[in-house]
Amino acid sequence: MTALDSRTVVPEERDADALTMLADTLASVSAAEIVVRDGARAPIPGDLVELLRDAVSNLASGRAVTLTTRDSVLTTQAAANLLGVSRPTLVRLLDQHLIPYTQPQTHRRVLLADVLAYRAKLREQQGRALQEMADEAQQDGLTGFVETR
Repeated sequence: MTALDSRTVVPEERDADALTMLADTLASVSAAEIVVRDGARAPIPGDLVELLRDAVSNLASGRAVTLTTRDSVLTTQAAANLLGVSRPTLVRLLDQHLIPYTQPQTHRRVLLADVLAYRAKLREQQGRALQEMADEAQQDGLTGFVETR
Protein backbone atom coordinates (compact mmCIF):
# COMPACT_ATOMS: atom_id res chain seq x y z
CA MET A 1 0.00 0.00 0.00
CA THR A 2 1.15 3.50 -0.75
CA ALA A 3 0.40 6.51 1.42
CA LEU A 4 -0.37 9.53 -0.77
CA ASP A 5 -0.49 11.79 2.23
CA SER A 6 -0.85 11.20 5.93
CA ARG A 7 -4.46 10.07 5.52
CA THR A 8 -4.97 8.39 2.12
CA VAL A 9 -3.90 4.84 1.31
CA VAL A 10 -4.01 3.32 -2.16
CA PRO A 11 -3.94 -0.49 -2.34
CA GLU A 12 -1.19 -2.09 -4.39
CA GLU A 13 -1.60 -5.27 -6.40
CA ARG A 14 1.06 -7.08 -4.36
CA ASP A 15 -1.08 -6.62 -1.22
CA ALA A 16 -4.32 -7.94 -2.78
CA ASP A 17 -4.18 -11.45 -1.28
CA ALA A 18 -3.30 -10.24 2.21
CA LEU A 19 -6.04 -7.59 2.10
CA THR A 20 -8.61 -10.12 0.90
CA MET A 21 -7.68 -12.55 3.68
CA LEU A 22 -7.82 -9.79 6.29
CA ALA A 23 -11.18 -8.54 4.96
CA ASP A 24 -12.61 -12.08 5.13
CA THR A 25 -11.34 -12.45 8.70
CA LEU A 26 -12.71 -9.09 9.83
CA ALA A 27 -16.11 -9.80 8.25
CA SER A 28 -16.93 -12.16 11.12
CA VAL A 29 -15.25 -10.23 13.94
CA SER A 30 -17.37 -8.28 16.40
CA ALA A 31 -14.74 -7.76 19.10
CA ALA A 32 -10.97 -7.64 18.92
CA GLU A 33 -7.89 -6.73 20.87
CA ILE A 34 -4.31 -5.81 20.14
CA VAL A 35 -1.58 -7.95 21.66
CA VAL A 36 1.89 -6.41 21.79
CA ARG A 37 5.22 -8.24 22.06
CA ASP A 38 5.38 -8.06 25.85
CA GLY A 39 1.98 -9.74 26.05
CA ALA A 40 0.05 -6.65 27.02
CA ARG A 41 -3.49 -6.58 25.59
CA ALA A 42 -5.67 -3.64 24.65
CA PRO A 43 -9.31 -4.09 23.58
CA ILE A 44 -10.43 -2.44 20.32
CA PRO A 45 -13.84 -0.76 20.69
CA GLY A 46 -16.61 -2.11 18.43
CA ASP A 47 -16.94 1.10 16.42
CA LEU A 48 -13.24 1.00 15.63
CA VAL A 49 -13.52 -2.66 14.57
CA GLU A 50 -16.31 -1.61 12.15
CA LEU A 51 -14.17 1.24 10.81
CA LEU A 52 -11.25 -1.12 10.28
CA ARG A 53 -13.54 -3.69 8.62
CA ASP A 54 -14.87 -1.06 6.20
CA ALA A 55 -11.40 0.31 5.42
CA VAL A 56 -9.88 -3.12 4.75
CA SER A 57 -12.88 -4.24 2.69
CA ASN A 58 -12.55 -1.18 0.47
CA LEU A 59 -8.80 -1.62 0.12
CA ALA A 60 -9.30 -5.30 -0.77
CA SER A 61 -11.73 -4.16 -3.50
CA GLY A 62 -9.02 -1.92 -4.95
CA ARG A 63 -10.40 1.39 -3.69
CA ALA A 64 -8.28 4.01 -1.95
CA VAL A 65 -9.24 4.88 1.62
CA THR A 66 -8.95 8.30 3.23
CA LEU A 67 -9.31 8.79 6.96
CA THR A 68 -10.17 12.31 8.00
CA THR A 69 -10.95 13.84 11.33
CA ARG A 70 -13.91 16.08 12.01
CA ASP A 71 -14.41 18.57 14.76
CA SER A 72 -17.25 17.70 17.08
CA VAL A 73 -18.62 21.22 16.60
CA LEU A 74 -19.25 22.28 13.01
CA THR A 75 -19.86 25.55 11.24
CA THR A 76 -23.08 25.78 9.27
CA GLN A 77 -21.08 25.41 6.04
CA ALA A 78 -19.33 22.26 7.26
CA ALA A 79 -22.66 20.79 8.41
CA ALA A 80 -24.25 21.64 5.06
CA ASN A 81 -21.36 19.97 3.22
CA LEU A 82 -21.75 16.84 5.33
CA LEU A 83 -25.46 16.65 4.49
CA GLY A 84 -24.91 17.53 0.84
CA VAL A 85 -27.14 20.60 0.97
CA SER A 86 -26.57 24.32 0.59
CA ARG A 87 -25.84 26.45 3.64
CA PRO A 88 -29.17 28.33 3.27
CA THR A 89 -30.99 24.97 3.26
CA LEU A 90 -29.16 23.95 6.42
CA VAL A 91 -30.06 27.27 8.06
CA ARG A 92 -33.73 26.59 7.24
CA LEU A 93 -33.42 23.18 8.93
CA LEU A 94 -31.96 24.88 11.98
CA ASP A 95 -34.70 27.53 12.01
CA GLN A 96 -37.31 24.74 11.80
CA HIS A 97 -35.65 23.11 14.85
CA LEU A 98 -34.98 19.91 12.90
CA ILE A 99 -31.32 20.04 13.96
CA PRO A 100 -30.27 21.55 17.30
CA TYR A 101 -27.67 24.32 17.29
CA THR A 102 -26.02 26.88 19.51
CA GLN A 103 -25.19 30.47 18.75
CA PRO A 104 -22.51 31.50 21.22
CA GLN A 105 -21.87 34.77 19.39
CA THR A 106 -22.88 35.77 15.89
CA HIS A 107 -22.37 32.42 14.16
CA ARG A 108 -24.37 29.25 14.66
CA ARG A 109 -22.59 26.03 15.61
CA VAL A 110 -23.90 22.51 15.15
CA LEU A 111 -22.77 19.34 16.89
CA LEU A 112 -21.49 16.65 14.54
CA ALA A 113 -23.53 14.04 16.44
CA ASP A 114 -26.73 16.03 15.79
CA VAL A 115 -25.98 16.32 12.06
CA LEU A 116 -25.25 12.59 11.82
CA ALA A 117 -28.43 11.77 13.76
CA TYR A 118 -30.47 13.96 11.40
CA ARG A 119 -28.88 12.28 8.37
CA ALA A 120 -29.63 8.80 9.76
CA LYS A 121 -33.24 9.78 10.48
CA LEU A 122 -33.62 11.20 6.97
CA ARG A 123 -32.20 8.05 5.37
CA GLU A 124 -34.55 5.89 7.43
CA GLN A 125 -37.54 7.97 6.29
CA GLN A 126 -36.39 7.74 2.67
CA GLY A 127 -36.04 3.96 2.95
CA ARG A 128 -39.56 3.64 4.36
CA ALA A 129 -40.97 5.84 1.59
CA LEU A 130 -39.23 3.77 -1.09
CA GLN A 131 -40.54 0.56 0.46
CA GLU A 132 -44.08 1.96 0.54
CA MET A 133 -43.80 2.89 -3.14
CA ALA A 134 -42.53 -0.60 -4.01
CA ASP A 135 -45.36 -2.21 -1.99
CA GLU A 136 -47.98 -0.04 -3.71
CA ALA A 137 -46.52 -0.82 -7.12
CA GLN A 138 -46.65 -4.54 -6.36
CA GLN A 139 -50.28 -4.27 -5.17
CA ASP A 140 -51.15 -2.44 -8.39
CA GLY A 141 -49.58 -5.27 -10.40
CA LEU A 142 -46.72 -3.19 -11.74
CA THR A 143 -43.59 -5.13 -12.54
CA GLY A 144 -39.95 -4.17 -12.78
CA PHE A 145 -39.64 -2.94 -9.21
CA VAL A 146 -37.17 -4.38 -6.77
CA GLU A 147 -38.04 -4.70 -3.11
CA THR A 148 -35.89 -2.60 -0.80
CA ARG A 149 -36.11 -4.94 2.17
